[in-house]
Amino acid sequence: MYCGFCIVSTPPPSCADKISNCNEYDADLCTNPLYRLFKEDNCQLFCGLCKIGVSTPPPSCADKISNCREYDADLCTNPLYRLFRDDNCQRFCGLCKIADASATPPSVARRDDEKEDIFFFDAYLTFS
Repeated sequence: MYCGFCIVSTPPPSCADKISNCNEYDADLCTNPLYRLFKEDNCQLFCGLCKIGVSTPPPSCADKISNCREYDADLCTNPLYRLFRDDNCQRFCGLCKIADASATPPSVARRDDEKEDIFFFDAYLTFS
């Protein structure tokens, strides 16, 4: 099972032609939508459908607000703040799935004022 936090590399699938005479078909074998299933199944290499060495860039991970640091340290760990945290402070809380040295959880001194924590949570629910 894959947790979604690990970066797993899988080998690229093999890409080859299943038949040896792809070059003998109509010139539009690789471009005509009518032949799509046939070319994808039988002539991947000939039609240039192999994606070897091509990778999709990871999605960007950024904070939507600039003052995540001003919230309580619980912002990154308390389940009550999950929706707010996931929506606004992904990078600050270290939730980015990319290998980024600046996307580590913050070390912030904990405030003791629970009333302030509840205020921030209630305010988020009101405005979201």
